[in-house]
Amino acid sequence: MSILTRTQKISALTWLFFVFSVFFSASAPLAVCAEPTFVAAPEPVFIVRAEPGTQIYRMAGADKIIIGTVGEDGVFVAARGVPAGTHTFIFEHADAQEPYRAERVSLKIGEVTKLNPELKMRTGELMVTCLPADVALFVDGELKGQGALMLGSLPIGKEVTIEARSSVYGVQSRRVKVRAGETTKVNFDLRGNIPAQKPDGKIVLPDVPLVLALQQGAVVRVDGVPAQVTDGALTELAVGARVVEVFLPLKDRLIPVWRGALAARSAIMPGADLPAVPVDVPAAETPKAEPVNRTVPAPEAAPAASEKITGKVEMVVDQKRFRISMSKHTLKDGATCKLVVALGVEPLHVRLMTVTASGALATLEKSPEGYELKEGATFVLEPNE
Repeated sequence: MSILTRTQKISALTWLFFVFSVFFSASAPLAVCAEPTFVAAPEPVFIVRAEPGTQIYRMAGADKIIIGTVGEDGVFVAARGVPAGTHTFIFEHADAQEPYRAERVSLKIGEVTKLNPELKMRTGELMVTCLPADVALFVDGELKGQGALMLGSLPIGKEVTIEARSSVYGVQSRRVKVRAGETTKVNFDLRGNIPAQKPDGKIVLPDVPLVLALQQGAVVRVDGVPAQVTDGALTELAVGARVVEVFLPLKDRLIPVWRGALAARSAIMPGADLPAVPVDVPAAETPKAEPVNRTVPAPEAAPAASEKITGKVEMVVDQKRFRISMSKHTLKDGATCKLVVALGVEPLHVRLMTVTASGALATLEKSPEGYELKEGATFVLEPNE
């Protein structure tokens, strides 16, 4: 066989192989030719609990890569974007003293890593002063002292409510925000708010007496003194329980049509950001109509020193001092008394520091062991001989 013949045979076999290859490729299933799909490998999960607003960075060499920011709930969850391995994280906050660095944090696929960066937050101070010096000072409703106080290490940016409370001078309030590295100062001055010196009481009349007071010819009296109704209220009154009467004309004379005891509440104290909180005054009983007596009544005799006086605890200032309301009495500043609060309980020995017509600021001098004085407690007061 010549070389040419052999070459022709090899060429023929090559063509046959090519034809068979094309035939089988055309008849093969499509799946054989489809591209393979790749499933992404799972990433590690890490949870950060920190101050809201904390920014989280991952160090990549000398570069900081932002991961995210802790939300208002104080929790940040990262489930993607951070590969497995050992990392260094940086935590920064605008109110922190310095960033917090967490090194060699190992993240593994399929595992949850929890991070709790200990950021040292900057703090502020609060200084409160008050006149008179015996006024109780409250911060967010908690008694902190009286006259003056200094509070440190307070979270900055937090709003707190400061109150100066006195059963004699009333209440003033401030709402302040503590600032970083600063001393927030609050000053109170309640000296001009003594009810006896400043008649600022107000009575908003209920529906029935108001309707009667607006009738033509009606006359309104407060503790027997004619008063004017303005915008449905009686103003410029002494703070405390007041007897209000409404009279209507009938056949050339005035007939009492309504009579009741109402509490004159304190108005807003000067210089206060919030309205003053009035001290509740126990409602007095409605006076009964006195019989007509044309004879001149004899002056009432002063009550004996040993008479018993009823009342209740209005406000507990601290463990030693409290405000009490009392029925009619002739006690003076400095009087010593026994306070009987319940049967079977030893009397409390008190000294009345500031006495008014409706009550007194009392100082507890002696009480049974373990006894706790509570607001609203009723008592019988027995003046000492």
